[in-house]
Amino acid sequence: MKRHAPTAALLALVGGSTLIRFWAAHRVGAPWITPDEQTYGLIGRSLYESGRFEILGRDAGLLSLVYPALIGLPLHLLEVENGYTAAKALGALVMSLAAVPVYCWARALRVERRWAFAAAALTLAGPGLAFSGFLMTEVAFYPIICLSAWMMARALENPTLENQAFLLAAILVAVTTRLQAVVLVPILVLALLLTLLFERGGLGRLRRFGPLLGALVALASAWTLLTRSGSGDVLGSYQVTTSISYDPLAAGRFALYHLADLLIMTAVVPVVALALLLARAIAAREESVQVRAFVAVAAAYVIGFTAQVGLFASSLLGRLGERYLLGLSPLLFLALAVWLQRGAPRPALATGVAGIAATALVLALPVRFISEAAAPDAFSTIPLFELRRHLGDPGLKLAIVLATGMILVLLATLRSRWVWVLPALAAVLLVAGSVSASRFVERQANGFRRLTVGDDPRWIDRFAEGPVSFVYGGEYGFSGGGPVWASLFWNRSIANVLTLGSDHVVGPIEAHRASIAPDGRLLVGGRQVEAGAAVASSAVAFFGHFRNQGGSYVLWRLDPPARISSRVSGIRLLSSDIDVRARMDVYACRDGVFELELAAPEARRLELRLDGRLNRTVDLQAGTVWKGRITPRVRAERETCALEIVTQGGGVHAYRFEFVRSG
Repeated sequence: MKRHAPTAALLALVGGSTLIRFWAAHRVGAPWITPDEQTYGLIGRSLYESGRFEILGRDAGLLSLVYPALIGLPLHLLEVENGYTAAKALGALVMSLAAVPVYCWARALRVERRWAFAAAALTLAGPGLAFSGFLMTEVAFYPIICLSAWMMARALENPTLENQAFLLAAILVAVTTRLQAVVLVPILVLALLLTLLFERGGLGRLRRFGPLLGALVALASAWTLLTRSGSGDVLGSYQVTTSISYDPLAAGRFALYHLADLLIMTAVVPVVALALLLARAIAAREESVQVRAFVAVAAAYVIGFTAQVGLFASSLLGRLGERYLLGLSPLLFLALAVWLQRGAPRPALATGVAGIAATALVLALPVRFISEAAAPDAFSTIPLFELRRHLGDPGLKLAIVLATGMILVLLATLRSRWVWVLPALAAVLLVAGSVSASRFVERQANGFRRLTVGDDPRWIDRFAEGPVSFVYGGEYGFSGGGPVWASLFWNRSIANVLTLGSDHVVGPIEAHRASIAPDGRLLVGGRQVEAGAAVASSAVAFFGHFRNQGGSYVLWRLDPPARISSRVSGIRLLSSDIDVRARMDVYACRDGVFELELAAPEARRLELRLDGRLNRTVDLQAGTVWKGRITPRVRAERETCALEIVTQGGGVHAYRFEFVRSG
């Protein structure tokens, strides 16, 4: 019975984590990280329906193979909402399975069960596992990166053809999960060089890795030829990274920022533990071949991934890209377990240097990176963002430095019999951060759902009588077309996407730029749009019949030909509040009247301008609704008219602002 106790405990850990993470994931009501989540869901479903990665019948390009294949089956087999729930349950299990290679690798390194189990538990405790509630490649990448590192260490220990084949397979799985994993090739080279440094060996030993390196070169060449002979790019969705210039100094700074983020993400101690193990190996004091291989691999992964993400973030992201480093956490927790197994050695010089470096890194991390906008890419900063709102920038910086210093003092001064406090403290910090992050993303995701699709995400399918055109006018522009992606994910009746003016939708989707003729006709490339139904924000009214509304969007059954009656700007969707000025453009403006109902909590003076000219001035009384009607000058059918509401200081609510046509 005792022989099976460790296995039972590990299974209980994985099972418990899966249940907890699924419970948290189930509270996330809809995809939030746009357009990534919706894209993976749609191409996953398309993979099982057509055998291709398509969105609205258009090739979506190579984004990932493993992850869409993982979540696509439940999304294909089940109704959308049930498939989404099943995909999140699968995600909770997959991320929780990362504990298995961590525990097994630790035991292979002759780490005691208690420390091996601690490393496995810490692997499942961090805020990053909140990604199990999202349709993101991080879900699969998390355990796969750990597994690839283990295979690399095994190959370094004993470079048999079998071990090299396992490593090659692991690299291929990682790359087909996320193309970011191409960095594993230079990481392998760096790990080999570190191994030679630790063992004081010659370069001749590298010949034993000839089969692996040759296979990698052959595969890379074949892939390059395959993509160039077709219409694809060698790096798929990452091809953009090759077409921009990089500043080496900025890339170096961002790499250091991400090292600081690794300290925060793992509660400081694991990173310092790896640094101490690295110093021990460089000094040739580590006798275990297995541990030397592990240290070489772990150090190479940290250096390689932080350099890669620093380069990427410096030019393309401009903030922390923590989620691209998430797979390093299990290696760092394993480093902590190995260091504890070694008796937590803390040589004065190495400990002092590591402590000073850690403090300098967190001190150099700009507080501006800890913000609400950065949250989707850096879950570990979410509790710090909550703290920032109470302490301010200087207070938060001081709190981070003091907390780091206290942890480092504990690490340096604890007696050997008390070193268990270090993983326990890390667990407390990680769990607290995880709770904070889970609550935050739940609020954000559910709020985004209310804005974009409302309480019933499938409302378009329920009320549509045929194919629907989604007309996007740039609402919630910060999301890069989030309302389009949200509706497309939940509703299969959307047949095409139209954008008005310069507004665009980010991501692998074909959106047709539409213009509005003076009589309201929707045109694409000068041709009339053929559509029997359309969805647009409540700021747009069509010639036709209102069918239903979800969130800020309305479904219309259109009178042919498809024509827009009016379009409003400057009024917040859902709340109908006016900050400074609002404008309504009316097409085919004749035989109608503007009807307004306006109010403000405080007295306000408004100007109403018809076609750019002052029509009247209105003095709003506090808390009193003003009602008015304005008749535009009679115009030819194909002309437009516009009414503007100009406020003095904002704070005006529009109960009604519409153009009512006669008859």
